[in-house]
Amino acid sequence: MTARKACRGAITVEFALVAPLVLFVLVCALDLARVAVARILLERSLYEIGHELRLARGEGLDGIAARVLDANHHLLFDPDAVEVRASHADDLAALADDAGEAGGGGPGQVVELTLEAELGGVLRPAAEAPPYQLRTLLINEPEF
Repeated sequence: MTARKACRGAITVEFALVAPLVLFVLVCALDLARVAVARILLERSLYEIGHELRLARGEGLDGIAARVLDANHHLLFDPDAVEVRASHADDLAALADDAGEAGGGGPGQVVELTLEAELGGVLRPAAEAPPYQLRTLLINEPEF
C-alpha cells in the first residue's frame, strides 16, 4: 500500500469530523443575521405603526399594527408572535409615573408604544429566549 492511499482514508475521516462543525457555525451565522434583520424590520414597523397611529389620532391601533406587521415581516419573524401595546396620557410626566391609560389616546395626547416580539433562533428557541422589546413615544395630531 502506498502512502497516497493511506492518506486518502485520513482525509475522509478528517472531513467527516470537521464538516458538521463548519455546517453548524454556518447555520448559526445565518440565524444571527436573520435575527439582526428581523430586529431592524421590527424597529421600522414600530416607527410606521406610530406614524399611522399619530395620523389616526390614536384610533385603531390593532388594525394598524396587524396591517403594518403583515406588510413588513418578510418571513423573518412571525407577526402573530408580536404584541403591540399603547398607553396614553395628557403629558409625559403622567406616562413616566405609569399613570397613563391603555390605548392609542386622543388628539394631542402623548402615547407610548411598546412592541414585544419572540424571535428565537437555532441556539435558543423562542420559548426560552427573552422577548425583544422596543418602546417609542409620540404625540397624536391635534384636532384643527
